[in-house]
Amino acid sequence: MKENCAEYRDAPNDIKRSAIFNAHKSFVRAMKLTDVRGTLTTISTNQGGSDLTLKIEVGDDVEFTTEALFAPVKKGSQVYRAAAEMREGQCVVFSADKLEPSSMMEMSKVCDTEYFANFTSLKPCP
Repeated sequence: MKENCAEYRDAPNDIKRSAIFNAHKSFVRAMKLTDVRGTLTTISTNQGGSDLTLKIEVGDDVEFTTEALFAPVKKGSQVYRAAAEMREGQCVVFSADKLEPSSMMEMSKVCDTEYFANFTSLKPCP
């Protein structure tokens, strides 16, 4: 994905940059993460606990979080129940799909490494 960022920065015009942006967006959206190891950095609920927000860091510079407004983890789901037994700072193994860059600007969506994710599984590291 860093290659897409380099291509975007080196593109000679907005037409090329937009093409790279669109290809990158399709690539990221189609990705499925399976059994990725990371650190649970945020675990919080809204008032009443019906929606869960998670943030998981992988390595030094990649971050996955729930999109709290449109796609929170709902109470009663498998991921919600697993998270109820965890704490911030804990090593976790997770799977996710429907990735979307969390940045607002086109270049940032190609170059940044922070993503909204639909978490499909969550468990403590073995």
